[in-house]
Amino acid sequence: MLQKSGFTIWEHALCDAKYDGMSAEQIYDEREKERDERIRNGGSKGQKGKGKPGEGTADGGFDEDDGDGMGGDVGEPEAMDSATKAEIERSINQTVAQAASVARMQGKMPADLARLVDTILNPKVSWRELLQFYMTKVTHDDETWSRRDRRHQHVYLPGRDGSKSGEINIIVDTSGSIGDNDLAQVAAELREIAEVVKPERIRAIYVDAAVAGEQVFDEGEPVMLEARGGGGTDMRVGLEHVLKYDPAVVVMITDCATPWPDSEPAYPLITISTTKGECPWGQTVHYERES
Repeated sequence: MLQKSGFTIWEHALCDAKYDGMSAEQIYDEREKERDERIRNGGSKGQKGKGKPGEGTADGGFDEDDGDGMGGDVGEPEAMDSATKAEIERSINQTVAQAASVARMQGKMPADLARLVDTILNPKVSWRELLQFYMTKVTHDDETWSRRDRRHQHVYLPGRDGSKSGEINIIVDTSGSIGDNDLAQVAAELREIAEVVKPERIRAIYVDAAVAGEQVFDEGEPVMLEARGGGGTDMRVGLEHVLKYDPAVVVMITDCATPWPDSEPAYPLITISTTKGECPWGQTVHYERES
C-alpha cells in the first residue's frame, strides 16, 4: 500500500502483489508454509543480501540478520498493565486520526489508505470472529518439547502440536442478564470452534453468587447450555472454581456487573460481555444480540 502511494520502501521489505488483500496474519502463515516447503525440498533458509529493494531476499524474503531467519521478536513490553496499554492505544489512535486529517486536507490520502485508517479507528469485527480468533490462538497450537521448532536452528525451542487442546471451561453468569437465546447463540458458536480446536472436553459452570451447577460435554458431544441458578452476581467465585480443572482456556459469559479478582487468573481468559462493560483481565469480546 505504501509503495502504491509513492513512498520509498525499506530495501529489505517484502512487496509481492500475490499478497494483495491479505492480512498480516494470513501472509505470515503463507510465508511459513512456503519456507517449510523449501526446507522439506532441501532448500536453504535464506540468502542474505541478494534481494532487490522492495522484493525481500532472493529466496523469498527471509533475511538472516538475527540468525534464525524470522526477524526480531516483537513482543509486548514486560510489566505493562491494562491501563497503560489502553492509554498507549488511545495515543496511537489519536496520532493516526490527526495524521489522516492533515493528509485529507492536503489531498494526499489514497482510497486504500483511507480504508485502512478507518478500519484502525473504527474496527468492525463481529463478536463471533473475535471469539474464534482468540480461542484458536490460545488453544489450537500447543508447545511440545518432543518436536523441535525448525524456525530456530541455533537454539532448541519447543515445536507445535496442534492435534488436540485440553479442557475448555465456560463460566456462565446466571444472575438474570443472560437469556436463553443468548446462550443458544454462544453455544452454537462454541460448537463450531470446538470442531477446530478439538478440546478433550467442555465444562460449563453456572455461577451467580455461588456455583449453581455444572455440565460436562466430552469431545464430539454437542454443547447445549442450560442456565441454572439466578441469584446475585460474583464472577470471582467461578474464576476461582475453575482452577481445580487446570483449563486450557476459560470463556466467561457475563454482563460484567460483578466484582473482579485483584490479580490476573493463572489461565487464558476470554470474556463475552453482553454489555459495554469490560473485564480487566484477558480478552473481552462484546456480544451482539441477534433478533
